Amino acid sequence: MMRFFAVATAAALALIAALSLVAYADRAPATGPHEMRVLKTAQEMSDSGDWVVPRYLGVQRLQKPPLPYWFAAHAMQSDASPRSRMAATRLRVTLLGILTLGATFAIASTVLRRGDAVLAVLVCASAWVFHFEFRRVTTDPFLAAATTTAIAAFAWSGRFDRSVPRLLLRLIAWIFVGLALLSKGPIAFLFVVPFSWALGRRVDLTARHSSSARRLGDVLGFVLAIAPVLTWL
Repeated sequence: MMRFFAVATAAALALIAALSLVAYADRAPATGPHEMRVLKTAQEMSDSGDWVVPRYLGVQRLQKPPLPYWFAAHAMQSDASPRSRMAATRLRVTLLGILTLGATFAIASTVLRRGDAVLAVLVCASAWVFHFEFRRVTTDPFLAAATTTAIAAFAWSGRFDRSVPRLLLRLIAWIFVGLALLSKGPIAFLFVVPFSWALGRRVDLTARHSSSARRLGDVLGFVLAIAPVLTWL
């Protein structure tokens, strides 16, 4: 019962945060040069049909990987009004915010009581920076959501003694590492590696796992994560 109550409370907080994030999403203009560059690059990608090489004002823009541009360009494919397309684009970022809150709860529940994990979600959902960043179409929400979810999957993989769910969670973790790399590049490793290692040390079942099998799985997962980036490059 307590577990259900904690999960339900965390879900309710995520829903409230979602309602706050989508409020007036179609009316707010671009919130700075960073969002303007992503929106303009995505618009040019959508108009040109070139989904491989991002361009800003006609000039190749290869400073950042293309995942945020892909998400925004996909929302701009419709024949809706500019306001509706802006709302659809920002709705995708809102979903990333909800994913981040869920991953925060998953991380906190590996090392804390579920009541404290709910508190972690409340702190995150009520933070000004959370609402500021997850209302903007920039690269940072993509990086935050992907790295937090990867860390959560790595942490939860240590809670299982059976190989199938453990390997599945580590596979999910590496997929999100790959998405983080496609969002903002190698800086994703600076977030995922130390936090995943530290959380893994706190989970008791990690010590029972075969280190050789885990290393082999992580090598394969690393290859899976970097393959899309290398293909794009």
